[in-house]
Parts: sequence; structure tokens; C-alpha cells
Amino acid sequence: MIQRTIATALLSFLFLPFASFAQAPEMKPLALAARRQIADVVAYIFETSYVSPEKGKKTADEIRAAREKGIYDSAETVSAMAEMLNRQLAPLDDRHVGVRVNLGALDAPPLTIENWKARSAERRSPNREIDNEQMRLVNYGIRGVQSLDGNIGYLDISAFWQGDAARAAADSAMTLLSGSDAIIIDLRQCPGGSGDQVSYLASYFFGPEPRVLMNRYNRPMDRRMDSTTTEVRGKRMPDVDLYLLIGPSTASACESFPFTLQQYGRAKTVGQRTAGAGNNNAIVQLGYGLQLSFSVGTATHPKTGKVFEAVGVHPDIEVATDRALDTARAEALKGIIARTTDERRKRELSIMQMVAGASTRAAAQGDSIEQVKRLEREWLDAYEKRDSATMQRIVADDFAIVFPDGSSQTKAEILNALERGRASGRKSPAFRTEDVQARAYGDAVVLSGRVITEMPRPDGTPTREVSRYTDTYARRNGRWQVVSSHLSNAGSASSTPTAAVSAPTPAPTPLAAEGPVRRMMRAPSDAPMPADGSAPASGGPMRRVMRAPDGAPSAQSAPAPAATGTAADALADYVGTYGNKEISIRDGGLHYQRIGGAGAMLTPIERDTFALRTDAVIRFLRDGSGRVTTMRIEWVDRPVDEIQRQ
Repeated sequence: MIQRTIATALLSFLFLPFASFAQAPEMKPLALAARRQIADVVAYIFETSYVSPEKGKKTADEIRAAREKGIYDSAETVSAMAEMLNRQLAPLDDRHVGVRVNLGALDAPPLTIENWKARSAERRSPNREIDNEQMRLVNYGIRGVQSLDGNIGYLDISAFWQGDAARAAADSAMTLLSGSDAIIIDLRQCPGGSGDQVSYLASYFFGPEPRVLMNRYNRPMDRRMDSTTTEVRGKRMPDVDLYLLIGPSTASACESFPFTLQQYGRAKTVGQRTAGAGNNNAIVQLGYGLQLSFSVGTATHPKTGKVFEAVGVHPDIEVATDRALDTARAEALKGIIARTTDERRKRELSIMQMVAGASTRAAAQGDSIEQVKRLEREWLDAYEKRDSATMQRIVADDFAIVFPDGSSQTKAEILNALERGRASGRKSPAFRTEDVQARAYGDAVVLSGRVITEMPRPDGTPTREVSRYTDTYARRNGRWQVVSSHLSNAGSASSTPTAAVSAPTPAPTPLAAEGPVRRMMRAPSDAPMPADGSAPASGGPMRRVMRAPDGAPSAQSAPAPAATGTAADALADYVGTYGNKEISIRDGGLHYQRIGGAGAMLTPIERDTFALRTDAVIRFLRDGSGRVTTMRIEWVDRPVDEIQRQ
């Protein structure tokens, strides 16, 4: 285990954040005197050694007060003692702070205040001996090295280990990547490690001149020190395009690496904000099988003066963590293409970029739809709770809803209706939806389906109304808001969720204050849109709704979705013989075959456009009726073929 490999207190050692340690369910009994001794030692350590003297003193006083009140007296096992101390330490909100049970140190001698004072000299010159066998079993933190299409190097790091063996592993990885036109380093599942190794690997991406990477201060040592670049044994790559993948599981030393490179403008970070474990920490054995982690130092960037403690590293390109690699690869290809002078190579790279971009766009559309579905649920809750603040946030200022009778309502009128509803004391309506369909059009998302509104009559008997709706959301300044809504009749108070909706009935009389509100609400669903890419059939009102977002297409001009995920019946549009080429469906995808020759699966890029490996882009052309009539093959290294369908 990692905790067995470090010395009692590595005060300048960037280690894994405490939150990443697994809690062992140890039920070893703990004597009353031991509980009080542990509390005293922890209080003293925080008072004299915690990174913030003010917070450390406050925490120490609270622990001592709890000890005097006998709060720790009920902690009869080591696990219970750890739990109580962690509750006491929680207000610090420090990822490096906590107490855990260490099964590897159950027989460690108890730590006393006198012992801690006597260790001062040892703490100033810590023994950093690490278990080489433990490091070897995880390949010294190098999880994988790969060359991606387009000559993009990929390095996956699980931790920054220290020592000569770890440096040698880094050297081997960097040698394999040294010929890359761009490099992606994956830190999404990297919880921490050694600051020395961070500096060593970072040195590969700067020139030979010395550079300060981080300014550090260590409180117990009362010493300021700098982390700097160092000599490396491989080829430096100061100019290679560098992309760093990050996320919530990126912490401590694994945050320090992207932070310093980002602040120097040397790399782009892609993904989600990191954990924010920016302080340096120490690990001490308290005895009785308990281990304490606490922050002892700060890390500040020399160029910007910024820190990442508590705030994390913010991505330059923010995407879902599971899309970070595809996004970084698309960005890397863009840069490589811009620098490439060989036309054939540029065309090959362009095909790769189109394929990568199609994958990224398809995933982005899915993300947008899920975000909007969650937002629509919040909107639903805002009506049911009469929450004006949430309503204000979700509904755009220029929002309008059109009801079945042709009347409409603005945002201001909705807020007024909520206020009247709160004042009336009436029970708010309840809403749910079904048959919801969703479609993303760039910065617009359209949801449509049926909404069921349930509301008790004055006599207490329930009513149920069914309506069809179409809502349009627009992303403005990075934030989704609902900009328009349209309702039509779909059923009456006697309708059930599965009732037919083909014969609308007259709308019921609305409530005095919130009648329009209760017929406009709907909740998310995972029902897909039609596979043929058609928009919901709402006629004129649908076209009006689709024009509402700035820059959003109308229903008539809205693009069909990318071919990715298209159903087999849609792919059938392309099946046929084109000269000596055949197009067929295999394994749910489109297959290209030269009669009597080689074949390959086609990769969808967008509607009617596919990639044939990196050899060509194939576009299917349609006539005025929408029928596919021609296959156009845009080869990388030969003239374009345009072949009629037989």
C-alpha cells in the first residue's frame, strides 16, 4: 500500500489527497486514555504545523474543547475515533486533511506530543525511501503509451511516482513520443504523487534554460523553496502542441502538472475542473492503527501568482470528461493540418479531422439534450414549488408560450402568476410527461411530447389534462434557457397517460391565477426522435418555435442529424450498385466494396457524407425528390470519381 512506502512525515512531498484513501472497517478497541492522547496530539499538530496558522489554531481549540466535553470518550474503536476526528476536521474543507485506519500500521508505537517535538530534525531531512516493488507493479505511474492516427502521441498517467526508476519509466515513454506532431497526456484518473516527478516530466516541454515551475512555502520548516525544471535524459519538446486531459479525479500533484503548464501558456487543458487539492501534505502515524494526513505548505505559480487549492484547474476547453480525448484529438489535428505543407498528407489529416469532429459533435448533441432535459425538470419543479428564483434563471426574458386557444403568456406574466399562487395558498398542480422527443440543432434543443397535468378540484376530486407541447431551448452566453413553448389539445380530464391523442377535445377552463401554467409543464424522458430525422409534426406553430432562438434553424431548414447512430432503414437510402462499387449494410453500418476487390466499413461524418478509411471522403448526392442517385468519391491521391447509381 502507498501509505507503507513513505516516511513518517514527508513535509514537502506532494502526495495523494486524503479523499482518495480507502477507509478500512477496523474495529480494534481503543482505551479511553488513548482516545484523549490522540486528540491532544492531533490538536498540537494542527496548531503548530497546519499550513494556515489561523485555521490550525482554530481547529486545535475545537478539538481540545471536544476532548474536555468528553465527546471522544464514546469512540470505543479506532474506526469510531477516526470518524469523530474527521467530523471535527471537515470544516477545513481541505482535500488533504483526514484521519484513516491504516491496517499496515496497527502495531506502530503511539505518537505523543514529546515524540512529535523530537522529530523536528527528522522532518527537516525526511527519508523519502519508496517501495520500488510497489511502484513497479503499477509501472511507475505510466498506464499506457500510444501513437494515435495523425501521429498524435498519447500518454496515460495514473500517478507521479518519485525516484530514479520512475524517471527512467518517464524517459522511456517520452522517447516513444518524441517524434509526435502533437501530444495528449491523460490525467483524468490521476489522484496525485511526487512534486519532484511533476517537475521532471514538465521539463521535457520547456527549453534547457532553468525555469521556476512553482513557488512553495512549508510552514513546519518555515522555508520557501522553488520547484524548477531540471535536466532530462531524453529529447526536449518545447514546441510540440500539448493537450492535457483533466477532470474531478485529477488531484494534488496531478493538478500541479497541468496547472503550471497552463499558466505558462505551454499546454491546453481539456475536460472538467479538477479536485482543488493544491496544498502540500504530510502523512503521520498516530499509533493504534490511525494515520493523519494534513496540509503543511502552499504552492503558487511564479508567473500569475495563482493557486489551485480549493478552486482546482479550470479547463481551457470544457467538455464532459468522457469526451475529452476525442475533443483534444480533434484540436490536435486542426493544429497539425495548419502546419502541414504536403497536400496529400493534409487531405488525409482532413479526413481524420472530419471523422473526429463528427464523433465530437454527436456526443456534444447528446450532452446538450441531457442538459436541457435536466433543466426542463428544474423548470417543472419551479412551477410545482412556485420557485420564482429558479423560474427567473431558466426562462429567457423574451420567452413566450402559445396556448391551444391562441392566447399567450410572457415571462413577467408567469412570475406574477406564481406570486398569486403563493398568496392564494392553493395546492400547486403536479406535472409529468411522456413520449418526449428531443433534437439538438447546434445551440438550440427542441423537446416535444405529451404533458399530463394533475390538479384537485375545489371539492377534492382529481382532474387530469393531457396536452401536446413543443419547447425550444437556446444556449446564450454559455447558458441554456427556454425561449418559447407551444401547446395543443391532446385529451381531457378523463384522459389517461396512454390515451389516444388523435382527437383533441376543447381545453378546460383555466384556474384564475395559474391556469396557463398548469397546462404548459412537462418533464424529461428518454424517448428518441424519429429515426428519419424529421422534426416534430406541429405545422405552423412548430415553425414559429424553431425561429425563436438566435441563429437557430427553422423547421424547414433544420439540418438532419449526423449519420452517426442512424437507423438501418435510413442507411438503406445508400444501398445499391454504383458502377463497379457496391454499398451494403453490415453489422449495422455502411460497407463499401469494389466488385472483385477490397472493401471497408464507412465512417459517418454527417448526413450523406462518410469516410473511407483515410483514403477518401464519399458523398452521396440526391435528386430533387430526395432519392440518392450518385456517389462522389473524393480520393486523397487521385481524381474525384462521380458514379451514377444503377
